[in-house]
Amino acid sequence: MSGVKGCAALAARVLAGLAAAALVVFLPVTLLARNMPLVLFEPQALTQAVSERLIESGMLRETVVKNLLSEEASLGGLSLEAATHYLTPEERGEMIDLLMPEAWMKDQILQVTTQFFAWFDDPSTRLVLTVDTGRVAAGLESEASARVVEMVVESWPACTLEDVGKMIGIGAILGEQGFPFCEPPEPLRGVVVSAAGGALQLLGESLPARLAIVDQVFEDSDKLLQTKEQ
Repeated sequence: MSGVKGCAALAARVLAGLAAAALVVFLPVTLLARNMPLVLFEPQALTQAVSERLIESGMLRETVVKNLLSEEASLGGLSLEAATHYLTPEERGEMIDLLMPEAWMKDQILQVTTQFFAWFDDPSTRLVLTVDTGRVAAGLESEASARVVEMVVESWPACTLEDVGKMIGIGAILGEQGFPFCEPPEPLRGVVVSAAGGALQLLGESLPARLAIVDQVFEDSDKLLQTKEQ
């Protein structure tokens, strides 16, 4: 059960990175502070603006990578920062593209902007923005996931005999303390790849169908409602 909770926490971290990047453009607090006339915008138009600024510029990918591979991020005790240490920036970007395709990101931005506009037309002071995790979950259980594992393991330096001994001693458990991040010879390599693939599959299975990336109640309800009515 703790492994599932850890996977869900990791998923939340990744999608929070997506939300943080997207909300740079249309963060409700910013809109309220500037008193922007939202009637000038449409979800589709704003989605295009967000996509151009975040996706096409690479800003969104960088934000997701930063959140996913931070020092605190782990998967079943496995340090993702340590596991991906030898990947090049290009390979890290490719890894994100495999699991979070551009089309999916644009769909989520459209959903979030649509939800935001619906909330702005409603008297509610609670803002909830959600994303659909189905595509991400499917990717974690597909060939894309297998490719990610291969990319990571191939980036590791070759194991020494001492490293192999350590790996065997801890049962090739990726999250075990002291695991040497090096590429072992077969058949040990296959064991490591299988374990990593299983961890990603567990992550995919633990994702809820929809995940809230924003759930906030605005305390200054009078000011909020006045702004909504303008």
